[in-house]
Amino acid sequence: MKTSDHNLTFLADMVRWLGEQLGQVIVALEGQRTLDLVEELRHLAKACRAGDAAARQNLRAAVARLTPTDAYDMAMAFTTYFELVNLAEEDYRARLLRNRRAQTDAPEPVRESIDAALAELKRRGTSAPDLQRLLDDLSIELVFTAHPTESKRRTVLTKLQRIKWLLWRDPRPPSAGAPVYDAETTLSIRQEIAALWLTDRSRTQQPLVTDEVKTGLWYFDATLWSVLPQLQSDLEGALAKHYPDARVPRRWLTFGSWMGATGTGIPTSRPR
Repeated sequence: MKTSDHNLTFLADMVRWLGEQLGQVIVALEGQRTLDLVEELRHLAKACRAGDAAARQNLRAAVARLTPTDAYDMAMAFTTYFELVNLAEEDYRARLLRNRRAQTDAPEPVRESIDAALAELKRRGTSAPDLQRLLDDLSIELVFTAHPTESKRRTVLTKLQRIKWLLWRDPRPPSAGAPVYDAETTLSIRQEIAALWLTDRSRTQQPLVTDEVKTGLWYFDATLWSVLPQLQSDLEGALAKHYPDARVPRRWLTFGSWMGATGTGIPTSRPR
């Protein structure tokens, strides 16, 4: 089996395993009937996408029969499932990148890295002065928005992050096969999924500007403070390797915010 096949098997196995954990949570909290209804709708939807006209009619009829309580449970089930699928895909991508970084004896730079970008510029004959001009003009601004499609409550974001951390208790690369979790970790993941299921997704009040800002700052605390120094280190290391006389750019990455505003970005200090 090719490495790419192993990787795809890993992702499929992870999605399947998380779906099984969600199924057990649904049975524990809502009963077997709710899970059976989820599975019925899921199978009908798959058949419908495959072009089965009868399944399309049966799916419409099944949805029309849902009580308000059933409809809520179905919405929760599929929302939670796709959140777990997104986690599995992020986990898979992170494992691939970590595995690439670990291969320090590889003759080529890690694909899609700053090292690879600078190596390509050097291969194409970009001179040191030309590169310096590029670095001096380099300016990337990442803007935080309060778009309604990204309106997850911080409580939900935190629970999803805890599941992500638990998945990393077996940090093997995809080529090594699907992760195997002990009983304690499996129980912890299931408990976090249960907490996610029981968390109210809707807001009782319209978010204030301060709420939007707190959500934006959550990403700094949860991710950016640890990622940005590594990004700066990667740039400095790649420049030292390919263009040792180049001046490292300062304040090349900034942040802005449209939260609670009309579109004027507010840059922050450089990520050092």
